[in-house]
Amino acid sequence: MPLLRFYLGDKGDDGADGIDGFTPADAGGSLLSQPLLDSFIDNKISKSANISSTILSHSSYVDRYGRNEWSNKEEYTNYVPFSNDFSQWDDISGRWSVIGATIDPLGGSDAVEINLDVDTDVLSTPTYIVEDIVTIAPLNGCISFYIKTISGDVTGLDITVGSDTHTLPPPTSEYMRVVFPLYIAGAFILSINPRGKTGARVALYGAQVEDNLTARRLIVTNGAPVTKDSEAGTIRQSDKGVLIESGKTNETHFSNDLSKWSIDNGTIEQSPIPDAFGHVYQSTRVVFGSLPNIEISTTTDALDNGETYTVSFWAYNTGGSLSSIIVSLGAGADVDLGIPPVSGFERMSAKCVTNNTDELIIKLESLSLNAQLLISSVQIEKDNITSYIQTGPAGVARIPENFNMAYDYNFPSPALSWSLVFGKEVMIDNSDVKTIFSNGEAGSNEFSLSYQNRLLTLNMGGNTITEDMYDFRKVALVFDGAQVKFYGEKVLISTQSIAPSSFISALVYIGYNGTDEYINSYLSNFMAYNVALTENEIIYLLGV
Repeated sequence: MPLLRFYLGDKGDDGADGIDGFTPADAGGSLLSQPLLDSFIDNKISKSANISSTILSHSSYVDRYGRNEWSNKEEYTNYVPFSNDFSQWDDISGRWSVIGATIDPLGGSDAVEINLDVDTDVLSTPTYIVEDIVTIAPLNGCISFYIKTISGDVTGLDITVGSDTHTLPPPTSEYMRVVFPLYIAGAFILSINPRGKTGARVALYGAQVEDNLTARRLIVTNGAPVTKDSEAGTIRQSDKGVLIESGKTNETHFSNDLSKWSIDNGTIEQSPIPDAFGHVYQSTRVVFGSLPNIEISTTTDALDNGETYTVSFWAYNTGGSLSSIIVSLGAGADVDLGIPPVSGFERMSAKCVTNNTDELIIKLESLSLNAQLLISSVQIEKDNITSYIQTGPAGVARIPENFNMAYDYNFPSPALSWSLVFGKEVMIDNSDVKTIFSNGEAGSNEFSLSYQNRLLTLNMGGNTITEDMYDFRKVALVFDGAQVKFYGEKVLISTQSIAPSSFISALVYIGYNGTDEYINSYLSNFMAYNVALTENEIIYLLGV
């Protein structure tokens, strides 16, 4: 008669009792399911603690699906005075008229049906059709609105921002939300320009100019800008964990608008192919002229002469043959980046040394003159490469994210037994101190855990122990009141003695030390227990 056997515990080495053997593992399910701290898990900052996060700038990251995305700021503003009431928009040249209300994309009746009173497809650029004045401070943001064709011949769409015209996807019979990110220099005339024949009709809804680089939920306005809290999901989370970075500046000018760059022997065009962040009709396409070599360049913020910077951008050769991409900072040495991919955008980077001139130069060669190269999201930054920061006519600094929580009830006392578990990804091996957690104190009051080069250092009251833990994605530390055990994945790496400390601070900082020592990588599954867990319990938590 066949037997059905049930085993407790988690899988590990063959033949080990309670792991892949024939006896239960010594893992207390009730204990493990009730950690003091359970944070930076899938889709949540924490299950158990009230962790405060501060997101003051729009920062980029790669989400769990491999897409480049932007985090939300904690609040945002719609600067368009009348988001839905297009009867308040101007028709200075008599080119359109309001028919009345119509069904909007959310199922209401707040959209406006507009009739084209003249042939707008023959008007030269820049032109102004449905226009309004938007008062705004200079910023990197985006323009968005909903549009669809109701009837007649509508063959195109563009927007005029000040004196610049940008082509957009033509409207269809279904609503689409058009999103166009760009640097906005200040107060400007915004004109939505459906291109078609007299009598054609379109529906417009939800015009928004906001201080985010991708469109958020519509904020309805009726005569003045309105500011609201952002929707949830502001942290930069992916399958690797939560990305926590220090402040950094992109020194490039017009990082995603090559139309503002200088170019020799070629032109820059808008591309219908989405850029590295999914936006269409950005000025990213480089078109060769009559010679096989092109040089494009842009000014930068003041660079420190003789210093090393990382230059990076996303590149995609959509057709033809490209021989090389070479970059330099001013008169500094050329660096060959190799050949860009032909199947999609890839971020390419190189270390470059400056030499007197505040300028980025990119040299391209296509012997057949037929390369169809897209260059998106260019960045120049000191030291190592970090997430992309979009810029306008000047460099832009990323404001670092800050995560902290009250110590009481959320974190174990350093004077008693405790256990810590965490994961980390994409951490650079260098001399910078990369903090996992800190109580923000120093000397005899300090309680912190950080990496420097390959070493993980535990500091309790000024007493420190270190272990080489760099190669492990998942790490655990167990303190029994006198000794600490270091685990990398399922392996006990070492046991070291350390004297406990007793100071309890007001706050615990996660991913940084409260000032300037950031982890600069992904942190995940950060857990804390106020007991010394067993080896089988640690193996279970590490997911082996």
